[in-house]
Amino acid sequence: MLVALMEAVNDELVAAREAGRCAAVTILTAAGVPASDATELVAKLND
Repeated sequence: MLVALMEAVNDELVAAREAGRCAAVTILTAAGVPASDATELVAKLND
């Protein structure tokens, strides 16, 4: 999934900043953090 996200950025289909947020949430979720908590944490970091 992360490779597809990188390709979407390379093809300018997704902004790099948004892709970074998505990747961070994906990694946190894979590590066991609930998706809602991961999303909230990443949003706080971007404020």
